[in-house]
Amino acid sequence: GSSLTVSMEGSRAIILEVQALVCETTFPNPKRSATGFDTNRLNMLLALLEKKLDLPFNHYDVFINISGGIKIKESSADLAVIAAIISSFRNKRCLFYRFKIKRGSSSRN
Repeated sequence: GSSLTVSMEGSRAIILEVQALVCETTFPNPKRSATGFDTNRLNMLLALLEKKLDLPFNHYDVFINISGGIKIKESSADLAVIAAIISSFRNKRCLFYRFKIKRGSSSRN
């Protein structure tokens, strides 16, 4: 699975592709590997997906790659990583159609 995210590098916005591969394992401890992304953060995101969405990632190896050799340290890429993981797990596209962000508005409407 893959997804796109926008990351700030200094004062420039860079569009990055997040690639994920999720495959079943027969070993008791599944492998978690991340290139350009923090492995501890990946483990935390997988635990969150297991708990909230009941996805059995304890039986799957998960590999993450950030294209272009850039290392992402900001948490804004978490949604793109989650989308790529779910896309690979379900072997389908994961589409987010529209997000609206309003500054200064409250969540009560």
